[in-house]
Amino acid sequence: MSQPHVFVFNNDEYTVADPASSDSWLEALQPFIDDFASEHYTTQWQGDRDGLGDKELLKVAEAVPRAIQEFRALTVEQRANTTFRNTLGWVLTEAFEDSDCIDCQSEALHQSGFYQLHEDLLDILAEVDGPVADDEEIWEAIRNAVEEKMSELDDSEIFDMLGNPNIPLSFSPMYHAMHKSGRAYDLDDLLLYPDSFGQHGPSAEIDGLAKLLRMSLRILMPFMKIDYKDDDKIRAWMKHTFDIEADLPPVITKDQLVDLLDNCGSNYVYPEWIGCLGLDELSRLDPSKPMKLTQGVIAFMDVVNGAGHTVELDDKAFVIVQPDQCLSEEPGRYTLYEITGDRPDATIKNCDVEALKAEHREFLNIKTRRDVEFSPT
Repeated sequence: MSQPHVFVFNNDEYTVADPASSDSWLEALQPFIDDFASEHYTTQWQGDRDGLGDKELLKVAEAVPRAIQEFRALTVEQRANTTFRNTLGWVLTEAFEDSDCIDCQSEALHQSGFYQLHEDLLDILAEVDGPVADDEEIWEAIRNAVEEKMSELDDSEIFDMLGNPNIPLSFSPMYHAMHKSGRAYDLDDLLLYPDSFGQHGPSAEIDGLAKLLRMSLRILMPFMKIDYKDDDKIRAWMKHTFDIEADLPPVITKDQLVDLLDNCGSNYVYPEWIGCLGLDELSRLDPSKPMKLTQGVIAFMDVVNGAGHTVELDDKAFVIVQPDQCLSEEPGRYTLYEITGDRPDATIKNCDVEALKAEHREFLNIKTRRDVEFSPT
């Protein structure tokens, strides 16, 4: 073991216990490493005062469904030790990190004047009387230690850069969700042709509409363009069952449905819920449990050619997102904003579906009692 060596580096005095060991040099220079990193580290995720542009909003919108699916794929034990915010954070970080760029701390180190100290270190090593560690090995160890400390000091996260923007998102109960048939439906499966609404018998797009609006066959039948002389079609409809939450109220009224069908202005439309959800609110969710969407619009959009019509959800209306369903970015070539210039605000929270059903049943009971009390005798 070499004799200890006292030296001055960056205007401060240090003692290396064993000049022949690069680890000993690193240990001796730890105060310098900590001070230099503290003075020169940078913040990776800094807020943009101008807010997010359309491309950035789309990046976030695309990250949300991916994060939901990633979180749901965790085991119960794994979910108990993390939050959806953590999952959403790393998915967003991956989406916004440019893999081709230089690491921000490396860039900060390069601009700090750190590399000018290399010559000073070489002069110090030349003064050592006895065995000394390799100069490049020492220098690389110091540089790595400084950079690691700089990264450690930077406690910024992707949410610091993004802030709390309103993210435009869409929901269709059957879109990309796996159903009993073992099939996940895409956009083409769920496009509706209003001019022949229901004419061709039970189909995926009618099922998707029924699940979205929570409207039973009894409610939908009067609006369908069915040939009532076609016994086979009638029987097919009468045997068909809709998998909807029957104990919850329809999302929109029958008059609003007529408004959508009459004014969508296109041959093929995609029925969906659309709304802008705050990123903070999204990050607080537990997507492994049911979620309740309020506000926003029900839209019949031609997302290929840019047309469509919307109706706003009233104050009491809501859409349920079950744990086997998912929000998505708006599908198709055109978004609601590009078509109409609107970005409707909305909210999302976890909910107790059974409690909502009980509340609706109580409402119906009270309404029935009032109707009986005030009906003419």
